[in-house]
Amino acid sequence: MLRTMISDTPFEQTWVLQGRLCGQWALDLKQRWDAMRNERQGRKCVVDLEDLINVDSDGEGFHLRTF
Repeated sequence: MLRTMISDTPFEQTWVLQGRLCGQWALDLKQRWDAMRNERQGRKCVVDLEDLINVDSDGEGFHLRTF
């Protein structure tokens, strides 16, 4: 299971990932990341990976892109 918490401030968006970044959860995260990219509107994005306990090849292949 992967838990994703997103918080917004006027200057940044923070993503906190907890649990397993594996299989379908990695694919779901990628879809959510792509869907929310436009909502950042130039703000800084912080991704906290400290509470991940497992990452498989799908999770390792997930690349965060910011524009």
